[in-house]
Formats: sequence, C-alpha cells, structure tokens
Amino acid sequence: MPARGRARTRGSGARDFRELIAALDAPLELAGIAKDHPRRVAHIILSNHADDPVLTDEQWGEIAADMMHRTGLAPRGDDAAVRWVAVRHADDHVHVVATMARQDGKRAATHNEFYRLREGAHAAEKKYGLRSTAPADRTAGTRATRAEQQNNGHELAAVISSALILIAALGAWLAVRSRQQRRSA
Repeated sequence: MPARGRARTRGSGARDFRELIAALDAPLELAGIAKDHPRRVAHIILSNHADDPVLTDEQWGEIAADMMHRTGLAPRGDDAAVRWVAVRHADDHVHVVATMARQDGKRAATHNEFYRLREGAHAAEKKYGLRSTAPADRTAGTRATRAEQQNNGHELAAVISSALILIAALGAWLAVRSRQQRRSA
C-alpha cells in the first residue's frame, strides 16, 4: 500500500488510485459487504473557518486520526481497525473516507458518532487555536421539524405570490397612468 495512503503516480504524472482502492476494498469484500451497499463507507468532512489558521497536512492527519479514534472506527493501537483515507484538496478542509468493515472481516460498529466527532472538533479547536463551534451537549437550538419547514416554505410561497400580484398590479397601474399622461399632454 502507498505510504500514508498517498496514491502512486504513473510515468505520465497522473495519479494511480488502483492500489489504494484495492487496499480499502479488501476488508469490505472479506466482510461480504456488497459494492452497492448504502453503508459501505463513512464519509466525514472536517473543515475549519475561513479566519482560522491554515493547517498543515500533518495537523489535518492528526485531527483525522483523532476523529477515527474517537468514533471507534480506528482506535489507536487496533491493528484490525477499519481502513481509512484522508484527502485534502483545499486549505480549509479534508474528506475522510472509512470503510465500514474491519480488517478482521467484521462489520464496523458505530454509535453516537456525531457526539464523538463534536468532542474531537472541540479538542482540535483548543489544540490548534481554531474558532470554537457549538457544543455537542444538546443545548443548541432545535432545528425546525419537516412540517415546520414545509409550513415556512408555504408561507414564503404565499408572500412571493402576493408580491408578484402587487408588482403586476403596480405595472398595470403605471401603464394606465402613462397612457393618461400622454393623452393629456
């Protein structure tokens, strides 16, 4: 497998991901997880604020490894953990893709990973001096329910519809007024 998950390059300079893909796929095949299974991989996007300092590849790697440890997908020291790769294609974020099968052929188990990821985010914010985000203690404001979102959408549609009617009426009134002014001139 390429060192640190980096893709090899061909003679033409193009990246060759075949070896990396095969290494990531091997535990999935061993666990019997089909290629079209909806939970074949976990995709986690780790990003920082535009005002935060630019992190190095090593720092992003440490953050990604900590996140994988905290979720239990790849605990430190577990040689049979899931295989994962972090891809950085911009200064402000990385994509982490982890297979949902351990290297021993067992399916990966996750539970409350959102809260563990939030804890990891706070640890990274503190360690690297990044902008602090909302806590993962369920004290943040609640999101609107689907019904509330739909209702808000209907209200917005009604306001837009009313505004369009007013604009059309105003346009008609201006046209009549313009004609009247031309006649009286």
